[in-house]
Amino acid sequence: MKRDLPESPLYRIFRETSPEELKEFFAPALRAAKEDQKAISARAKAIRAARETPATSIFEACCPGSTADEISDQLRPYLKKAWEDQQSIRQEEAPDPEPGSSA
Repeated sequence: MKRDLPESPLYRIFRETSPEELKEFFAPALRAAKEDQKAISARAKAIRAARETPATSIFEACCPGSTADEISDQLRPYLKKAWEDQQSIRQEEAPDPEPGSSA
């Protein structure tokens, strides 16, 4: 059975409670929500700033002013070659298949 809204106890509480009391009741939750929103905004801002800043540490010394994406683009051929070399070594080290097995 579906109740009509005016018969709902919650609706009656909201209807009979003054706006000042409701404001006082919900104030802690609203403050917490605003603080959460500020924290999320600050974190998002920090992440955006980190993405836009030049690379740091050892890359800063060898590639001053370069972004992480630029350094990644410069390293990509070397990393690809290292990966290919590693794969060929693994194939050489793999045991030979036993006679009679299909490989």
